[in-house]
Amino acid sequence: MSGKDRLRATRRLPLSRRELLRRGGAIGLVAFGPLGCGEGGRIGVPTRDAGSPPDGGFLDAQELRTLGAACDVFVPADTDPGAVAAGCAGAINGLLSAFAFDPPLIYAGGPFSDRGGAVENDFLDFVPLDPYEELAWRLKIEGSQGRPEREFNGPRTGWQQIYREGLAALDARAGGDFAALPAPARELILREGQGAIGALVDVAFLQTLDAMYGAPEYGGNRDLVGWGFTGYDGDVQPRGYSDEQVENPDNPGVFDLLPGGTLPAAPLLPLPDAAQRTQIHAALREMVGMASAEFALGIMLGSNGSLAQLRADCARLRPREA
Repeated sequence: MSGKDRLRATRRLPLSRRELLRRGGAIGLVAFGPLGCGEGGRIGVPTRDAGSPPDGGFLDAQELRTLGAACDVFVPADTDPGAVAAGCAGAINGLLSAFAFDPPLIYAGGPFSDRGGAVENDFLDFVPLDPYEELAWRLKIEGSQGRPEREFNGPRTGWQQIYREGLAALDARAGGDFAALPAPARELILREGQGAIGALVDVAFLQTLDAMYGAPEYGGNRDLVGWGFTGYDGDVQPRGYSDEQVENPDNPGVFDLLPGGTLPAAPLLPLPDAAQRTQIHAALREMVGMASAEFALGIMLGSNGSLAQLRADCARLRPREA
């Protein structure tokens, strides 16, 4: 059975996440990557079973329950669906089980899904890995496992071990069942950041965001709830964008705030006057690169999936004191 057939078989915040993004303005939006414009999530996709890993995948039922409770803390449901509705725990389990498939569920195919007018969803045909890619991804997922051919740069702890030990530590810290705790108690445990729990949060937080806001073919973003929340249209090829959508975006970006930029009226940002634009430019002079979605994505990728590394990289990008 092909990967396509397998896939087809298948604590509340004081403010809502939408309101937090609105109040955060353009800089806050940049942290979430390219957010597009227009009415996100207009084209639905069937609910998928997170890649349908054989025999339930790498994680067992209790581990999946605990992971789901952690993902719920990372992206809670408020006025919008959260990580549970998006199937983030199942998507992460699919990633941990990627090599149970042939080809592995690592790189979705292309060039088009069926969300932009194409007849077939090519994203469902995952791409075979070359030997170098397979080794690199096995190191990430499975770790070196004491094998000489994998330890040419020393031992490597894989995500499978991090999740297995971290989820067990969460249950132990909670007295047996992390998922049974109320959301505030679960958050306190996750914030402790020590030992196996800290190692779990370091990888699980960013992977939850990947599953929440990534392409649904990877198992998350079910029914496009992540894209609907962010107002992202998703992949629009081969239909593409109209000239009007390109020239007059609904949500202005940071570059629109700079001197000489044009700022169309929008509900998300106030209209600054010339003096305010100059002040904004001065404040952003050392962070203006973050206005580029590609630059922000580069920072994310450079963290190699580590929340601690991402925090350190972002701290170095803050403007220096005058």
